[in-house]
Amino acid sequence: SGGGGGGGGGGDLLGDVGSAPQLQIQQPQMGGGLDDMLGGLDLSGGSAPSMPPSNSQSNGLEDMLGMMGEMAPMQSNSNGGGLADMLRGGGGGGLLMGSNGGGGLADMLGGGGGSVESPTFISLCVRSEGVLYEDAMLQIGIKSEFLGPQGKLVLFYGNKSPTSFMQFMPSIEQTQGVSVQASTVPQALQANTQVQQMLQLECTGPFGTPPSLKVSFTAGMAQKTVRVLLPVAPTKFCAPLSMEGPQFFAKWNSMPGPLEAQKVCNLLEKPSNMNLFNELTAKGLKLAVLQGVDPSAANLVAIGCVSLKGKAQSECPLVAMRIELNVPAQQARVTVRSPMGGMSALVLRLVCETVGKP
Repeated sequence: SGGGGGGGGGGDLLGDVGSAPQLQIQQPQMGGGLDDMLGGLDLSGGSAPSMPPSNSQSNGLEDMLGMMGEMAPMQSNSNGGGLADMLRGGGGGGLLMGSNGGGGLADMLGGGGGSVESPTFISLCVRSEGVLYEDAMLQIGIKSEFLGPQGKLVLFYGNKSPTSFMQFMPSIEQTQGVSVQASTVPQALQANTQVQQMLQLECTGPFGTPPSLKVSFTAGMAQKTVRVLLPVAPTKFCAPLSMEGPQFFAKWNSMPGPLEAQKVCNLLEKPSNMNLFNELTAKGLKLAVLQGVDPSAANLVAIGCVSLKGKAQSECPLVAMRIELNVPAQQARVTVRSPMGGMSALVLRLVCETVGKP
């Protein structure tokens, strides 16, 4: 499949990963090899290697995730106006955190405090790969795939420095609603090498706070610690639901106002149609866009359910959304309802911080 091109294409959704130093691969300590599953994250901006053909004897999540097929090159949208242009850091390598910038993620090194959102958190919640964290010493790339209540996520830890990292210990800080199992990694990460870690995720309930990653290591005499939220939003586990208008409004009204999140967003650019919002909703949020349900053609309504482990679709929590455009004012009112206020608020942010002004 190809990348780049005009609005609505896969290239628009993914945008550019950006360029980064080339690192040698240090193999993870687990059977099977992560290269076989997802392939290495290409941080140079080129296309990723082809995957092996699908194994017909595999089934379920392994079948879908283990053999993803060839990934398209990550290209910027030269025509402008696509979703990639709206994503934070969506083009020209903007996903990468400059090592010389003041403040920002570099200030997270060296201890204390809770997990922090990276500048790419929102964009990575609506796309499948990119750079989660970068400073002068460490780069963390991410690559993911989700199916129903399950997901697989690969973290790529790159030591950019001339010094080996010792006592290298990534750990996952769990959150209610998502269980995470992590593979082990070597406790020594040599200079200019990269190691991979696989995470297996299961959604067990509605959630508004994603799990987080803590990485601690020593470099020379210094002890370093990085804490960052993983870009795992409830919509990663969503399944779109198709329905008629009366059924949608019945489900909308079943989730009362206190569980609603709403905001009027000042848009980055004046929309000429709903293509951008349709793409973000269907591809980024995995919600079904319902045509002809809203009485105004300038509005969008969408719905899906968050797949839960061991639950039938009818038992899973809903995420419903309405976007009302005011084109002359270059604004959109976004309303999200779900069974959990924190989940509604996070989904609202994914929309407003993608298409809206800071």
